[in-house]
Amino acid sequence: MMKMKNIADWFEKKYLEWQLEHGRKSLDEFAKVLHISRGYLSQILNGDKEKIGYKSALIISDALNDDSLLEILNYSRPEIGSGKISLGSLPPEIQETLTSALDEIERTLRTRSIQPDSPEGLEISFSVLKKFGVSFKSNSKG
Repeated sequence: MMKMKNIADWFEKKYLEWQLEHGRKSLDEFAKVLHISRGYLSQILNGDKEKIGYKSALIISDALNDDSLLEILNYSRPEIGSGKISLGSLPPEIQETLTSALDEIERTLRTRSIQPDSPEGLEISFSVLKKFGVSFKSNSKG
């Protein structure tokens, strides 16, 4: 496998491969497939963005069914059977809802300097998820 110099090279190669497979389509359409904005994709292709977060890299890798981006970034894929599924494997509407909820949780916890696994952090997380329409069933027998 050819070693990519940077993620801009990887994205350019993937865009060209995608065009060959799907016909000449715009960067806007490619960005939608990757679940990222056109502006974000442009930043990557222009070399202005040299690192991508783990969650985004997983979503992009799932969208293209190619884990080589994870390898370039030195990320690993969660093991199958770990009880975790990737966000990118969910329907787009669910991805969007969960991403928005997780972003709000992260901002709130960071702003208030609260640990995610603290009782207050868990309360905030459940509250935000409920606001986004995510409900939970209790596993406790009490």
